[in-house]
Amino acid sequence: MIDLGKIKRFLSHPYAVTTAFFLFFIGVYLHFYYQSAANQVAESNQNYFDAEAATTIAARKNQFNSALEGYLKMEQTYDPRFGNGKLYYNIGNTYYQLEEYPLAVLYYYRAKHLRPFDSHVKTNLNVALSKLELPPAKENSAIAHIFFFHVLLPLPVRLQLFFMIALSAVITISINVWKPTKKIKNAAIILGAMTTFLFLSLMYTYFLENPEAVVVKSTSMYRGAGKQFAPVNENLLKAGSKVVLLQSDQEGQWLKVEDENDVVGFVPHSNLRVIF
Repeated sequence: MIDLGKIKRFLSHPYAVTTAFFLFFIGVYLHFYYQSAANQVAESNQNYFDAEAATTIAARKNQFNSALEGYLKMEQTYDPRFGNGKLYYNIGNTYYQLEEYPLAVLYYYRAKHLRPFDSHVKTNLNVALSKLELPPAKENSAIAHIFFFHVLLPLPVRLQLFFMIALSAVITISINVWKPTKKIKNAAIILGAMTTFLFLSLMYTYFLENPEAVVVKSTSMYRGAGKQFAPVNENLLKAGSKVVLLQSDQEGQWLKVEDENDVVGFVPHSNLRVIF
């Protein structure tokens, strides 16, 4: 039986009513937010499927461009860097179908960061690289797997784990303060160590790890920040190649990079796209 007295007391409490309205509006916002995203995904996916079924080259290209336009709009609207990588994978596939292979490689690398164990992403990445006459993507070394295994977890997963374990650590430490036992103390130590490890992992990613980029337009590597300097060697840095960003000049027009053969030089900023 409904207790009208409790309902009346709840409604007369300003904080309770404010909280209820806040949660209601948050729920409505999230519903329409995700509904809108789902509709955009469905529309772009349908354009992609229609392109695959098209009987003429013109219709095929038009539908793939429509799908790409929708996917790129979602990339701007939402923040897929903290998602599951499917949007990046779809964009990579669409660029591949449009034969824009360097951009396909870029988005496959972005998808790989979020889906490191997805065999489809790895396969498509290597197929796109082969179209550019580049070797397959390098896998992490055994040393990296042993000592830097934390980076094998996608950044969103590490963030979620950090906040969940940190919250568990705080709760466990609080319980140990009020009702100390050996088991609770040991659990608090373990959770605290895990929290510290994940925190250091995140700090390494954000502040110490050099970002990587993909060359979207073949270019020479120069000895200084400008074309007045001599090229580092005669070989062009081919479109689709992955490089490590070391530094930029003061105006940000030139970037100092290191390629996969450990060659260091400067390239125009416009010829690169940062993976993350």
